[in-house]
Amino acid sequence: MGTAWRLLGDSGPNLIFIAHAPPLLNAPQLTRELRRSDLVSRKTPVVMLATDPTESQIMAARDAGVHEVLRKPFTLSDLLLRVDVVLNKKRDWVEGMGYVGPDRRRFNSAQFAGQRRRRFDREALSPESARIGQALKIMKLAIEAIDSEPRQALRALRVQADELQTAAIAMSDFPLAGAAKTLKAYLDTAVERGRFSSQECAQELSGLLGPAEKLRKSA
Repeated sequence: MGTAWRLLGDSGPNLIFIAHAPPLLNAPQLTRELRRSDLVSRKTPVVMLATDPTESQIMAARDAGVHEVLRKPFTLSDLLLRVDVVLNKKRDWVEGMGYVGPDRRRFNSAQFAGQRRRRFDREALSPESARIGQALKIMKLAIEAIDSEPRQALRALRVQADELQTAAIAMSDFPLAGAAKTLKAYLDTAVERGRFSSQECAQELSGLLGPAEKLRKSA
């Protein structure tokens, strides 16, 4: 793990292959740490190589932020298919607390033909309303985690503030867009002023989360 981590820190690859070979190298664990790090390559697509991976191993890889799993032994066409998928079929990035990585709805998209969908996809919600709902959910979890995981909580809150602002502008809800902009300004200075705590942030967000939640439910 130490050698792999140093290699990731010393380079800026466009694609990362990690061979799952416990106990020497746990690919899901390394990927999860990479996603939550400050390395330049934290968002780089990751393909996990594994010999006869079990369903639980595949799901662990998915939930760690791995883009694709490539079963060994593999053919050249298998390899090229995975490379094409991760480099040419971009996936949205999720910056949350329990999960950081590419949108899991298209995991192993080179083979996947099922209908796994998030709850928001199944509800009769507009895309913007679903976007607001997902952002609010992540923000609430981030606030609760500020005191234990301040770096990731701050990162998640900043990204979700952007999501709220984008969705609000698309809906022409300019008061909500302005509130999201104010939130981003607060987050930019909260750490410097020593006011980045669960209690402080919850107070600051209380005026935003309520109206936004009502808007999502009424959409």
